[in-house]
Amino acid sequence: MSKEKAAVPDLDINRYFRDDEIWMTRGNPAFPEHDAAGFRNPDRPGTDIFIVGDSWTYGHGVTKTESWPILLSQNFGVTCCAAGGWGSFQYFMAVQELMPVSTKICLIGFYLGNDLVDAFKWTKNSKSPLRHRFWCDEFDRVPLIMKWKDRVRNYQIREIMAVESISKIKAFELAHQRDNIDILAFKIEGIPQIFRPRQRAELINPEIQAVRVGLELTKAMFVEIIDICENSGIEPLFVIFPSKEACFAASRPGLHPEMDIVLSHEVEVKKELKALFREHDVSNTDVIEVLSKQPERLFFANSLDAHPNSEGTKVIATYLEEVLSPLLEKFDNNNLHTFKINMQETKTKRVIVVLGAGRSGTSLLMQVLVSMGMRISENLITANISNPEGPLEDLDIFETHKNLFNELGGHRHLPLPDKWVNSNPVKKAKLKLEHILTQRINLDNTIWGFKDPRVNSFLPLWFSLFISLRIIPVFVLAVRNPKAVVTSFLRQYNHPTYISELVWLTRTIDALHHTAADCFIVHYEDWFTQPSKLAQELLKYTGLDEYFTGNVDEVLKDIIKPNLNRSVHEEYQVQNKYVLKLYDALKECRGADFDRARLMAVVKECRQAMDEFKGWYLIAQENIARVSTLREQLQTAKEKQAEIPELRKRIRELERENQRLSEMEKEILRADQALNHLQELYPQNPTHDRL
Repeated sequence: MSKEKAAVPDLDINRYFRDDEIWMTRGNPAFPEHDAAGFRNPDRPGTDIFIVGDSWTYGHGVTKTESWPILLSQNFGVTCCAAGGWGSFQYFMAVQELMPVSTKICLIGFYLGNDLVDAFKWTKNSKSPLRHRFWCDEFDRVPLIMKWKDRVRNYQIREIMAVESISKIKAFELAHQRDNIDILAFKIEGIPQIFRPRQRAELINPEIQAVRVGLELTKAMFVEIIDICENSGIEPLFVIFPSKEACFAASRPGLHPEMDIVLSHEVEVKKELKALFREHDVSNTDVIEVLSKQPERLFFANSLDAHPNSEGTKVIATYLEEVLSPLLEKFDNNNLHTFKINMQETKTKRVIVVLGAGRSGTSLLMQVLVSMGMRISENLITANISNPEGPLEDLDIFETHKNLFNELGGHRHLPLPDKWVNSNPVKKAKLKLEHILTQRINLDNTIWGFKDPRVNSFLPLWFSLFISLRIIPVFVLAVRNPKAVVTSFLRQYNHPTYISELVWLTRTIDALHHTAADCFIVHYEDWFTQPSKLAQELLKYTGLDEYFTGNVDEVLKDIIKPNLNRSVHEEYQVQNKYVLKLYDALKECRGADFDRARLMAVVKECRQAMDEFKGWYLIAQENIARVSTLREQLQTAKEKQAEIPELRKRIRELERENQRLSEMEKEILRADQALNHLQELYPQNPTHDRL
């Protein structure tokens, strides 16, 4: 018991969790058990299973090594993002922003004890722009449930103990009888147990307005999570955790009427959630099946703590291992993602995608990859003054991206408009890109690759293509000192430095955010200090080592030229502090083995900072759209103006035709008059008519 209390003491909660405007609460990276992002994770997180949850998943009351996600990591590759106090809103944000693209199973740990109220409370109070996807104004009128701690104070217990001269357990029993406190305490098979059934029932009762709204928000967020997983080729698994009160009520019917009420409310909520899971055909499991089995009294601390103890987390880990093993086997057998796939069968199904901010060494990286066996399109953008060796960019992909940007009303230096993924221009572009991609990868038995500066922003579109075509993307990110990039933009394109800094920041963040940093990072400067080592690592990471039989050093000597390392002469100093912060983090990241959690924490901070100025670029996008509309109107007017000479010619022809018809009409009139005159001169013979 003492070990469990020392692990995460209630009095020191601010030491391992901290307030956050977006996430509401986050783990403290400074806490010894936490990684750089503030989460409890294995030393080498894996991508078999991505886990999100609250304190039940975090492991409140037990050490890191005793928490069930860490126990699972002994047999599976696990990445865990959990924090005490989280609810469905944070689960959705974590899945969208933190889940690695190579994840196989996304496990969502849902705690019935308070997650519905947390979903309501956190969605209401978060400053995340994502909240508007779920929250509506009418919810603002729904009152929050009063916190239990506001109603119940420990001094009440201490006062009863002092007045009555009784033990703490007896004081709980007496307080409950007096209706002064919503605590229920009694012994079960000789072991004292303490429960909070009234509070728990209130937090799960779907007839209470805040709980009902929380349930509806939770279902909407679960649907979003399911869609994200489906679009990414990831298997979702929802794990329902019961309250301590429900576990005892299920194992011992009739233990206490208030306990039975908690169980009945949880059953009612589970019916709605399981109906949702059936509708979307997703895997789910209910942990009450194992935690309610006797001796359930050994799975929880005999205190007010409602979390499982170390024995309880062992039971959960063992049970979930049995659930996860067949799911992972099914995943691998069905080739749903990049793991356990027979590489001999999929050589033509891998695609190397080179990412970068532009002027960052992407062309040099492409030259190296091509020289080591990567195939590229034959229809390339031609070389130019700014890139005499040629950018090695696929012209068809370039044109499709360019047209899509224009149709979306976007600008290459700005973030894409909201909800662009589901727009009609994207649907048309997807068909074109699917045709291009299918042609490229089926030409011969090798690995094809491409690059385009716009692909960083359009990665969600490309992920849907990769999934539908069962292609394995291999991402390589080219990084260069931003001061050299900005200077190069100024020299080649005369771009203002402050714009170039934002271009570097936006494109780099897009690449890291959309791939969750599941990529190989190449620093431009390393080509001039350790080219051979870098090339060898690239060969292995990309899979080109299966094709390349030449000598790396011989290849590189014709590509890596000293005059390309111009950045050593740059004197420009970067001004944007987020550019500096991100580059400082990237300098610690090389190849594929680096602290992704720390890097993604910086990426998230930069994205949040950019979102705070979202209004500016939204105004810019509105003006771009307005200018685009005016251009279309001007083009229409010009086209109509171009028709004027032809219309004038036609008018003259019609005038001549009208004059001719007028003359004919006069001729007919004269003929008619002549006929009438003849009829008057030679009237018909009446006698003849009678004959």
